[in-house]
Amino acid sequence: MIAQLVLLATPFVMPPPPAELALEAAIACFDVVDYDCVEVRLQEALRGPLTRASEVQARLYEAQFALARRDELRARVALSALLALSPDYVPEPRLPPRLRVLIEEQRPPPPPFAAPFLRLDASTLRLFGRDGERWSEGLGVEATGGVVFLGSHAVGLSFSYSDHNPRTFELVNLTLMSLVAEYQLRTKAAFVELGFGAAAGGAQVEAVGATGTDVYYCLLVQAPLEVALGLYGGLSLDVRVVPSILSVEEEDRAAFSFLLPLTLGVRYGF
Repeated sequence: MIAQLVLLATPFVMPPPPAELALEAAIACFDVVDYDCVEVRLQEALRGPLTRASEVQARLYEAQFALARRDELRARVALSALLALSPDYVPEPRLPPRLRVLIEEQRPPPPPFAAPFLRLDASTLRLFGRDGERWSEGLGVEATGGVVFLGSHAVGLSFSYSDHNPRTFELVNLTLMSLVAEYQLRTKAAFVELGFGAAAGGAQVEAVGATGTDVYYCLLVQAPLEVALGLYGGLSLDVRVVPSILSVEEEDRAAFSFLLPLTLGVRYGF
């Protein structure tokens, strides 16, 4: 009875997952210079789920093993994977000098303090509420130029134009032009970059009706959300959703219009 109580009181400890065990075996094999064993166990470890710290360790041993086999190309690939997981990785002094040199050679350079970017998009712009009942979705273009600071803070100036068809007989045509200043915070993972921010500026709305043309000048506030997929040579495919509010004075009071531009285009630069 006492033995049973002791067993019940003993905390249950989950064994390490197979990938972690394979990594431990690979390290043990490396210590006794059994490189065939290292090869097999490292492959087992890298196929399974590892913690971030364990995968960094696995890539480090893969690089050491590759250098021992005089396969510098494989060592560089392993170190690139290590630095993608841990960009601030600092090699220990005990590591071989050649390995420490390769780590610094594979480390990506820091982003420049400032770099220009250009963006050109085709757009479709949907209106909501009373505006959406009177005017169709519009097709247009948008062009943006600006500067990215420290690889993640983008400021730019954007011009857009869209043209809308009427949904009622008393209207003829609507065009919308805008010029806004934009700030965006960007974050990047592999080839995909996400950006979000805020923009504000002015817009001109020209509404042509059966009895004449009305021109309005409006305040435009936006909250752009962007997804960019890196292609080649600084080019990326760019998709944006830009919730927007137009504010205009109408009969001595403020009136608001809600817009949702969707854009697809290309961007050059960070």
